[in-house]
Amino acid sequence: DTSLGWGFLTLYGVSFIVRQLCEPKILGKTLGIHPLLTVFSLYVGMKLFGIPGLILGPFFAIFTKILIFSE
Repeated sequence: DTSLGWGFLTLYGVSFIVRQLCEPKILGKTLGIHPLLTVFSLYVGMKLFGIPGLILGPFFAIFTKILIFSE
């Protein structure tokens, strides 16, 4: 059914766009770092370490923030 296929494709497109816009903000708020830094740390972590970098990137960003801003 073509209309059902287009409906699923539209639903996927909307959910993809909403996820790309909202996920960094929610993740950044949870981790306590700026959403742009969250996206950047995820990207850099992925490029440097692959799949484990998705966890290591934000971890290093939080660690660096603590080192710089702790008194």
